[in-house]
Amino acid sequence: MNNDASNERARELRGKNAIYNVHRELSHSDENTINFKVSEIYSVPLEEAEEIHVNYHLDRIASALKDRAQGCSLGEYDLISRLDPSEIHRYANEVSKGLLLERAAVDFLFNRVCPTEKNMSFYG
Repeated sequence: MNNDASNERARELRGKNAIYNVHRELSHSDENTINFKVSEIYSVPLEEAEEIHVNYHLDRIASALKDRAQGCSLGEYDLISRLDPSEIHRYANEVSKGLLLERAAVDFLFNRVCPTEKNMSFYG
């Protein structure tokens, strides 16, 4: 799909679907360029596009953390009470700039809440 067709398709979509469509067509190394496409799709300034992009990853990280918490019998309240919201936002910001993979952010944050045996220190 060429770039013009991709942008036209994204303009037809709204909300997370539009951003998801842009992400689907780009590699991780292109993550930083998505802000320009979001700005174009929604006709907003670049600063607002950056915020939209960070919020997109924030929602995805939060959703993945909730899914993983359910998998290890950890309630949503326990998950929320053990994580610092500013830390989650910082990781979402890094993901939106292409500095960190979303999976890595989820893994790191989840391991802070529910450490696996390999990450536990039995001597300290």
